Amino acid sequence: MPYRFLFVAAENDAIADCKAGGMGDVVRDVPREIAARGDEVSIVVPSYGRLHQTGQRVAEVDFSFAGMAYTAALFKVIPKKEFPGISHYVVHHPEITAGQIAHMYHHDPEEPFYNDAVKFAIFCTAVAGAVQQGCFGDLEVIHLHDWHTSLLLFLREFHPDYPELGNIRMVYTIHNLAIQGIRPLRNNPSALETWYPGCAYSLRALQDPRYPDCVNLMALGIRRADAVHTVSPSYMQDILKPSAPPEFIGGEGLEADLVAARDDSRLFGILNGCNYKNIRTATRGRLFPNTIQEIFRWLLW
Repeated sequence: MPYRFLFVAAENDAIADCKAGGMGDVVRDVPREIAARGDEVSIVVPSYGRLHQTGQRVAEVDFSFAGMAYTAALFKVIPKKEFPGISHYVVHHPEITAGQIAHMYHHDPEEPFYNDAVKFAIFCTAVAGAVQQGCFGDLEVIHLHDWHTSLLLFLREFHPDYPELGNIRMVYTIHNLAIQGIRPLRNNPSALETWYPGCAYSLRALQDPRYPDCVNLMALGIRRADAVHTVSPSYMQDILKPSAPPEFIGGEGLEADLVAARDDSRLFGILNGCNYKNIRTATRGRLFPNTIQEIFRWLLW
């Protein structure tokens, strides 16, 4: 019997217009290697108000969020290239909107992560509901990517509505340790206790090491995942040490959590696994026109 994996991420370059950085490459390529071994992989990302438009609606997911009844739609979408054993999905909800950065992430300089934290909290809760409804089949492993998806670990451990999550192993991959999704625990529209009112939780599992009144979603992933991956073995060694910018970027304040994960035999450095076989040969003299073309494509999107 094949194993069933679910990849949950903010980006997936296997579908069009869903990539801002290297995470999209990893989420595109690693499932192909898993499927090539005979296992089955589903990948789910937010729709950002646009990626669902050419997809097929496969489920309605009802859940409670911020003390209200929510319904999100799960769409199956066609990738840029089909591979056996891989299915691609997006979650659509009106509050999961496109941002200014690659039409995915919001730029919130006055209150960092305010908008993104809300929409990824909705996304994670919708994914938990879809898993509970069996939309992705009987899963053995859920693979989470960066802070955007770590709330699934919170829901697995602390939320009573999702007992099915307790039967599934969860792996967490760190792509960009510096971006940690720090938000208040309470007394803010974009805060943990606003999203999940009345849900009892362990402060130790969530608390930011520098700001005791805040949740650190990157730390949540490191502390509560069954296994934690970095995108290379050398990067894993670096992040076990404190950062000393600009000369050295290490654990970015989370080195104690990472050392604890290593001591628990949960931290692994695995080369990112991207497929470099089909990289196009560069044409001299095209850097400037290609750059201008991409800039205008983003602006006019």
